[in-house]
Amino acid sequence: MNTSNLIKNLSLIILMLSFDLFKSQNSDALFNFPGYDDLIGKTFSVQQFSNIKDENFSVTNLSGKPTVINFWSTICEPCIEEMPHLNNLYQELNDSAHFIGITFSTKEKVDKFLLKHTFLFDLITDADYKLIEQNRITRFPMTILLDKDQKITYVLGQVNAENVALIRKELKK
Repeated sequence: MNTSNLIKNLSLIILMLSFDLFKSQNSDALFNFPGYDDLIGKTFSVQQFSNIKDENFSVTNLSGKPTVINFWSTICEPCIEEMPHLNNLYQELNDSAHFIGITFSTKEKVDKFLLKHTFLFDLITDADYKLIEQNRITRFPMTILLDKDQKITYVLGQVNAENVALIRKELKK
């Protein structure tokens, strides 16, 4: 191995160890996806979406409580893995927060999916790809937390055992 490759490898190892150390020291904080910090504090335009009954959501319907918006897909394995965590959060905080799942999958695919999997959120199906692009949803799953005024507070990836308690804490603020 030449010196240049050795230095690159050592730099990478140091960077990884530094991140792990930083993460362990800050395990009581949620982290935004990189590249989404400019969305924090902005209003999420939920009125551009309609539910499976073809009724548009309204900001006034959601105001007064924090909101969890989860972008998911019926063919996304990490999305399926996070559903029990999201369902538990929904059951615990149902009266004190709104929960919306948005997918570009068709209503028919979602109905078939729900025969095998439980997802307790209000669901928006057939989301237009333009709306997903407009909201910079670049991967699934992606979860956006909104405060009671519907301002974005966090943009997260997969919900898991490590971050669900922090999400719960954030929603109870």
